[in-house]
Amino acid sequence: MAVQCIPVISIGSFVTSGKEEEQKVCVKQFDEACKKYGFLIIKDHGVDKETISNMEKMALKFFHQPTETKMECNVSKTYGVGGYLPQGFEKVSQSLTKNKESKPDAVESFVFNPNVHKYPSAIPEFQSVVDEYEDAMHLLLTRLHRICAKALKLKDDFFTYPYSPGWNVLRLAYYPAQEKPKMRYGAHTDYTGFTILKTDGNKGLQVLIGEKFEDVVSPPDCFIINLGDFLERWTNDLWKSNVHRVVPQAANTERLSLVYFTGPNNDILTQVIPSCITKENPCKYEPITAGEYLKMKLERTTEGKIALSKSKAPEQ
Repeated sequence: MAVQCIPVISIGSFVTSGKEEEQKVCVKQFDEACKKYGFLIIKDHGVDKETISNMEKMALKFFHQPTETKMECNVSKTYGVGGYLPQGFEKVSQSLTKNKESKPDAVESFVFNPNVHKYPSAIPEFQSVVDEYEDAMHLLLTRLHRICAKALKLKDDFFTYPYSPGWNVLRLAYYPAQEKPKMRYGAHTDYTGFTILKTDGNKGLQVLIGEKFEDVVSPPDCFIINLGDFLERWTNDLWKSNVHRVVPQAANTERLSLVYFTGPNNDILTQVIPSCITKENPCKYEPITAGEYLKMKLERTTEGKIALSKSKAPEQ
């Protein structure tokens, strides 16, 4: 069954410049969800339905192409590099357990990051659809950061500089239909900032609540938001990066997810946010660059080494 405790929060007051009291309610709910679950579901987000639908249709059109067509967009056997990656290379559960015997995840990925945007020649309209979706996600992220800043008692523009332009990654994740369903994506946490997830409505996503994994099903026209490890570290463990996985469902059922990972520029040296340090919760972490932290996490999920660009912030 769906996890009823994961709250559905309206962020409409931050889309249309709503009343201050409405924003305060949103911020309070947002803060509570980040502390307790590290997961929330947002509605009234302002992202156009057609933008989402176009991206979903285009993603499925790509994944339904012959293997040789998809492999034109392959640039590496390592997940963190970008481009298309077939099944058999990613072992996301290794980021938690370091278990080299982990089975590869039953997923195909098509990843667009600041280093790599490779498009299939067989689908000339693909680039414009990706561009539109990434623009929509970036705008949504700025809204989330405004809420985040208010919840942490920071200036509204606190996250603007670290995320200009930021290390944001669009991942199209396709889980092919299976005759004999098996684990699709192992238990893991995400790595950096907020993850903005749009599912196709099929079940499979589970989040760890207490000691038990529970199903998470997003209502129509909503996004699932979860926090990454770097954001947990940045907030001095005030907010939570939670373990989740994708489990098998009915046989012969495919599944598609649009995943937008977000994070600061790789060269940004971040320290624990001052408002998250108290006498009861003293500073737990030394400063670290976002790129250094992401590289460490990515290298645990594959056998290869990762080389990230510095994705520098603009000069002040």
